[in-house]
Amino acid sequence: MNLRLLAKPFKALGNERRLEIMLLLLKNKPYNVSDLAYKLQATFRGISKHLQILENSNLVVRRRTGKHVYYRANVGNRDLKKLLDYLKSVNK
Repeated sequence: MNLRLLAKPFKALGNERRLEIMLLLLKNKPYNVSDLAYKLQATFRGISKHLQILENSNLVVRRRTGKHVYYRANVGNRDLKKLLDYLKSVNK
């Protein structure tokens, strides 16, 4: 087991803003960068950077629709899904 790979999602979620983004994405609604920036009162650039880190950690996936790119929580990976389900449960 590669510990560096195992630590990646935890490291990504160690930031408050990224945790906020994940909690929004866990509501099973895809968001684009503009929507997230507006909802979290943050800059477009900052949200983009956080989403890049989350995507590199395999926590989010993106889908392009026309000009827009939408992000959602990656629930395809069984182990990550358990972690994301736990996050959902403690945020109720």
